[in-house]
Amino acid sequence: MDDPLAVVINNTKISAFDFNVMEQNITVFQEFYRTSVVTVAMFLNCVIILVVGNSRQLRYPRHVFWAGISLFECLFLLECILELAVITRHDELACRIYVLLCPVDYSILLICLSMASFDRYLAITKYEWYKKSVTNRGVVISIALASTLTFVVVTAPFWTGYQSIDTCTLNLAHVHWVYVLDFLLGIVCVALHVKIFFESKIVIRQYYLHGYPGASVTVTFVKDRRKIQPSTNIFSGGPGVTESSPRTPEKVFITFPKNPSTCKTDYVLDPGDPAKLESPHQKRIDGNRFNNGQQLKNDKSGMRTKINR
Repeated sequence: MDDPLAVVINNTKISAFDFNVMEQNITVFQEFYRTSVVTVAMFLNCVIILVVGNSRQLRYPRHVFWAGISLFECLFLLECILELAVITRHDELACRIYVLLCPVDYSILLICLSMASFDRYLAITKYEWYKKSVTNRGVVISIALASTLTFVVVTAPFWTGYQSIDTCTLNLAHVHWVYVLDFLLGIVCVALHVKIFFESKIVIRQYYLHGYPGASVTVTFVKDRRKIQPSTNIFSGGPGVTESSPRTPEKVFITFPKNPSTCKTDYVLDPGDPAKLESPHQKRIDGNRFNNGQQLKNDKSGMRTKINR
């Protein structure tokens, strides 16, 4: 009895650009290496999908994009498994599925990567609009539409009748055109990441110049008063002036640098001494509250708060 695949191939016009997938040869070492890589990669991508899907803290648009990228990575790995099945076992069904997926899976992956990069670009450049407009549902719908459109366009030669998946062959001309599309999508991804890098630098500079002039703040709670050394600079005096105000239940050691990048000076603020709160070089304190939104709780046990910038 004749082989059905051979009958289909004989009845179908084979072009000089058609490549028979089953004619490939593979060594045992190559098969073992591909199987190992596919197994590890499949496990890692499945972990990403499960973590994003089961964690409420990660249910944001950017994480949905990464879950979609991992999903299409699994599709790409499935194609690798099908290729091994076709080469080693000559499975006809696997060969038909492989011929259909081979040109399109990597294109869908690059489309999703480009969308994720554009999402990060919008989050940096149009942050307020991004918070109001971009939702998880919108991201899922956009990924589904983009992947469906890419699948329809790339596989057009099959459903229009120019090529057939029954012959178990890949048309090299079609594959090369798909590679050109993938190359353009790769350029788009690289360009978006470069743009993200420069836009991030601009935002960081604006943040430090206008939004937050100093370094990070460290708050230290000291229970023993004897461990706190009095400052040599206070707002009502100059260098060499020591603490002379009466001890109160709460005191704040804080640094207000004149030049955030070069100057570092410690000050002692005593909420119980109003004379030290009238200096133009410090922020006024109302009880335990700063004007910049920082707040300290009363400590009846005499605990002091030390803040270093």
